[in-house]
Amino acid sequence: MVKSDAEKIFIYGVPGAGKTTVSAALHEKLQYSLVEADSLRELAQKEKTEHEDAFVYVGTTEAFRRFGKPTKDNMLKGLQVVREHMAPYVLKEIARHNDALIMEGAFLDPRRLAAYGKLLLITTSDTQRHRVQYFVHREQDKEHLEAFQV
Repeated sequence: MVKSDAEKIFIYGVPGAGKTTVSAALHEKLQYSLVEADSLRELAQKEKTEHEDAFVYVGTTEAFRRFGKPTKDNMLKGLQVVREHMAPYVLKEIARHNDALIMEGAFLDPRRLAAYGKLLLITTSDTQRHRVQYFVHREQDKEHLEAFQV
């Protein structure tokens, strides 16, 4: 484990909860480097084909489909496997930053990242607001509506 004295903040939570909004506000206030963990998928996809590692090609809201129907258990399985497959890329990115860092992403694994910095879980109890945020970057099609319901 490579650790630096510079503060690291890891912001995680379900898609559409407001992680990006919170991380952008903290970035503006603290002037820390900001990494959106989804950008690490590009690095992962350059190293591995979809055949070699399908889970670096799917988001946390799509990964459950590899396990079956959209149930809470399958959603959790999907999240866990995406976390596991993306962890090496997250850890490499952390090691690249000797400066203060904010990293946000739905697949960040708090158990792995607690040793590196502070954890901030973003949640929302406002279903309507969550729905609006969730669909900012997604089509309101059957597939995404199904994933949002779970």
